[in-house]
Amino acid sequence: TTSVACGPAAAVSMEDSQCHSPRSDYPYTDSLGDMSEGEGSAAMASAPRCQQHLVAEAARVVLPWVLSTMLGILTALTGAFIAINCDFLGDLRFGFCRGIAFADRNRCCGGSENVDLLSEGCVPRAASILSGQGDAEWVPWPEFFGVDSMLQSWAGYMLSFTIYALSSIIWTGLATM
Repeated sequence: TTSVACGPAAAVSMEDSQCHSPRSDYPYTDSLGDMSEGEGSAAMASAPRCQQHLVAEAARVVLPWVLSTMLGILTALTGAFIAINCDFLGDLRFGFCRGIAFADRNRCCGGSENVDLLSEGCVPRAASILSGQGDAEWVPWPEFFGVDSMLQSWAGYMLSFTIYALSSIIWTGLATM
């Protein structure tokens, strides 16, 4: 192979010219403060010339796919978080689930067919084969605070409205931080 002088101490063969970069024509300072010419210091010159180029090229090709995959996963997790918490916060104005943390009324009662809107709770379930299924119960705010239900007096309506308004103000304040 023929070699061509490319710098003060560098010789570039025809095979290595494929790895030649326009950046290699300019001197730079390495981490120790030494001025290096061309491709780098003596430690870098001892490694194969194309190794750094191949690693950089692989990172350039793979990095967008890794970032796109991470973005998709985080978007899906965010969507699931919003869907679950939207239902939970929507039903929080009416009461809470005793036995399952952060559950909306449908999850607490075991589905929308088991929600009794007139009694503001869950339909009583028959004995189930699975143990622990009857541990969760929906507790309306008027019942929790010992006030008449919404169907019997305005106190239940006012209590539910107050809790809804205060929780909306708190969540809005937290969102602005």
